[in-house]
Amino acid sequence: MCSFDESTSPDVPQEQAQPAPEDAVISQSVSESVSRPEGQEGRLSDSRTEEAQTAETVPQTEEAQAAEPASQPEGEAPSDETRAEEPPAQPVRPRSPYENSPYTGFYDSHPQPEPKKPRHTRGKSAKRPARKRIAAAAAAAAVLAGSCALTYFLAAGQARAESARTVAALNRQLDDLQSQVNSLSRSNGASQIGTVPAEGLTPAQVYARNVDSVVAISCDARVTMNGQSMEATVTGSGFILTEDGYIVTNYHVVEDAASVTVTTQDDKEFSATVIGHDSTADMALLKVDAEGLQAVTLGSSSELIIGDMVVAIGNPLGTLNATQTVGYISGINRQISSENNYTTMLQTDAAINSGNSGGPLFNMKGEVVGITTAKYSGTSSSGATIEGIGFAIPIDDLKKSLDELRTKGYISSAYLGIRGMDVSEEAVLTYGLPRGAYVDSVESGTGAAEAGIEAKDIIIAMGSQKVTSFSDLARILRGYAPGDETTVTVYRAGKELTLPITLGERPQKDDSSGNAENAMPEEGNFQEWFDYFNKFSNDNP
Repeated sequence: MCSFDESTSPDVPQEQAQPAPEDAVISQSVSESVSRPEGQEGRLSDSRTEEAQTAETVPQTEEAQAAEPASQPEGEAPSDETRAEEPPAQPVRPRSPYENSPYTGFYDSHPQPEPKKPRHTRGKSAKRPARKRIAAAAAAAAVLAGSCALTYFLAAGQARAESARTVAALNRQLDDLQSQVNSLSRSNGASQIGTVPAEGLTPAQVYARNVDSVVAISCDARVTMNGQSMEATVTGSGFILTEDGYIVTNYHVVEDAASVTVTTQDDKEFSATVIGHDSTADMALLKVDAEGLQAVTLGSSSELIIGDMVVAIGNPLGTLNATQTVGYISGINRQISSENNYTTMLQTDAAINSGNSGGPLFNMKGEVVGITTAKYSGTSSSGATIEGIGFAIPIDDLKKSLDELRTKGYISSAYLGIRGMDVSEEAVLTYGLPRGAYVDSVESGTGAAEAGIEAKDIIIAMGSQKVTSFSDLARILRGYAPGDETTVTVYRAGKELTLPITLGERPQKDDSSGNAENAMPEEGNFQEWFDYFNKFSNDNP
């Protein structure tokens, strides 16, 4: 059996902690009189232990503690006065099962940071006097009133400025509308010239503003056809560039001309002189002795996009003077090339016929953006008729060459000084040669000779641009000017060499062939166009 240790028992009066003598006698007699098997005594002892532990851990109720007399010395009974003075016994709290635990937690070994102290600890201040409170309220009201007034003045000023801008914009729109109304008014069936609205002109307004700047050109030429020399009349169109009589047209209009006559819209005829021309660019600059002519305004062809509306005015068939056709830009940067010549043109579906060559192509601002040159016609491989494909020289090409045409009489271009051909596809596949411009010979004294280019070299690059054919080389050269310095990469004996080079100027030759069969076709298929450009095939880069 288990016994209790008085030192560890709860604070309970001794009379209750010790068992009564009768209980002890009964427990002893029972244990002596009953014979138990080994092991059962331990179980009874454990049962007693549990009961004792339960008695120790369960707190007594307040009624039990109140009824229980306070501990007194043995043999003396507590008096009434003592009972009244002594406070009531406090309930015994059970001990925590975690008290004096051998285990430690995270927070026992990791001290926690102390809470931050507030930045400002202000004690309660005494109430301000009424006078100070009134002054503070008045100051706050004054600040609020000032801010409101400032906001009002700023908002009112902005509203007045916005109203003024709106009124000005409305006035401009009214002026534009009035200008359009004035330009649409008619007198004797002729449109009157108006100002240019912000959104552009109508085709009728473009015609009214520029028809007096377009001229008809007629040339008397002696040509050789089928071995016989004969007189011929060539007609075309042109436009007045300056008030003092400079006129632009295509070179193939005045090629081989013995005389050139320019007729204005008021039927005045002038004898013209060819000041300058370039056969590759197909441009010519004429001069007539006149003053006060109505000149066109040049625009920018680089700003055009596919779908822009354009207007062509010219002299189709040589008899239908001042004819206007309307269309759209169908393509840009169209490349027309032969072996050694390269031309970039605009494509349009505006009707261009024989006699329109050299005439202006206008945008909807009334500015010249191109020189109408030719149209592509014929039939496809299936026999279908091809229509609505016309071409015009970009006006930017004329603007950058105009000074040279006026001062030199020609357009100077970069010159390499070689003769050659394309590398054949058979040579590429059989011998593994790179595609490029094969050099057959090098002219002495040219930039190519001084750079060290040799016969049998293959030019595969010029500057940073790749060369895969002779037409590529001619196209790239058109982007350079005489005297420019660059590099030429050649393939020689299985190695690539990069050679520095200074480009020369192309020698000027007589472009007159005297053969009408090789005149640039205004209508025709690709073979006719190729035959025209092929007459310049001996002019190598």
